[in-house]
Amino acid sequence: MKPVNFGLVGLGGYAKVYHDILTELVENKTARLIAVAEWQPEKFNDPIDKLKRAGVKIFKDYDELLAVCEKELDIVALPVGIHLHVPFTIKALKRGIHVLCEKPVAVTIQDVDSLIQEREKSGKMVFIGFQEILSPSIRQIKERMIAGELGKIHTIKLKGGWPRPKSYYTRNAWAGKLRMGTNWVLDGPAHNAMAHYLNNMFYVASPLPSQSAVPISIQAELYRAWPIETYDTVCLKSKLNTGTDLFFFASHCSETEFHPEMSIIAEKATVIRKFENGATTIHYNDGRKENFDDGTANPRREVFVSAIKNLQGQDAHHCSLEIARSQTLCVNGMHESCPKIFEIPPSEIIDKEIPLAPNSTEVDSLKVIRGFDAMIHQAYYTEKLFSEMDIKWGRSTQLFNLKDYHHFPSTDFSIG
Repeated sequence: MKPVNFGLVGLGGYAKVYHDILTELVENKTARLIAVAEWQPEKFNDPIDKLKRAGVKIFKDYDELLAVCEKELDIVALPVGIHLHVPFTIKALKRGIHVLCEKPVAVTIQDVDSLIQEREKSGKMVFIGFQEILSPSIRQIKERMIAGELGKIHTIKLKGGWPRPKSYYTRNAWAGKLRMGTNWVLDGPAHNAMAHYLNNMFYVASPLPSQSAVPISIQAELYRAWPIETYDTVCLKSKLNTGTDLFFFASHCSETEFHPEMSIIAEKATVIRKFENGATTIHYNDGRKENFDDGTANPRREVFVSAIKNLQGQDAHHCSLEIARSQTLCVNGMHESCPKIFEIPPSEIIDKEIPLAPNSTEVDSLKVIRGFDAMIHQAYYTEKLFSEMDIKWGRSTQLFNLKDYHHFPSTDFSIG
């Protein structure tokens, strides 16, 4: 089939992942890279020289890329900051270009809904880079859910501890921010590093193909140990429209690194999925046991492969705006439930020095919440928020109703 023509925005940070995947697909002749926009080209002289030699057009400005290459492009890939997802996507749609946009889809629920409207008006497709739902393990869990093999899900929960150093919050202008100027960012574990795993939970909780379950109420507690605008630690519970209770526990200030683990307690089985290659075990109530994982699949690559297949006329599974909407709705509900971020007391924070890079003499730093690992594991197993446990810094919040919720924030309150 004819290769799909791509435009790419960015070469640094996570955009390098996009560039590397596109390079492979170009070599396989399933894609052509037509143009790249990079606002700091002086930082990427070698890759830009190579791209130019391959005939790729280079721009410093996204708008210029669209204006010059509009007729050549089938799709534009947007591994850009969270606050740029919606405006950059809309610009492409208005020019009749399909979009592959990095997760999360948007910061606010009204932006997701406006994006759905723009997509419908344009007649083009929008693919969201929640690659986890394309992993074989998540696909198999979803298939068993659709087939009724798990029965109704009573509870779905996840815990994850990914320590992040100071350099994580200084790596770009929007990290750790609630806003960038007048634009919401709402950065944090549930909206960035672990957004994939929150999105997975809504996706597998629905028994319907290509749909996610929807949160209808939420109670969240947002905490910070770092001196940032947003939160670095979160616990929440939510009721979904499927009747499922969802619990999510995540932090960038854990004592050790423990990867996201998801448990599903359902009518006919219990499912445990681990981060490590999607290793999944299903314990059926009738005594059967099933194990599977992601094998050699590369879900990041599958996001591009799926987009290419769809643009070539195949009906390939992908993360749509509708599937990704629940994650944004949840994040908005979190901040509505907990508009003020709670400070972890300094006496409960340990500062640790770590190497800036392997074998480096330069140092970075971590902030660790004292005794936190035991707390988050207990919260996960007992399905309790931190305020419901014997934690002196735990602070309770209000349950927030998400039924008929269409705008963040719902009232003119101060957030932070």
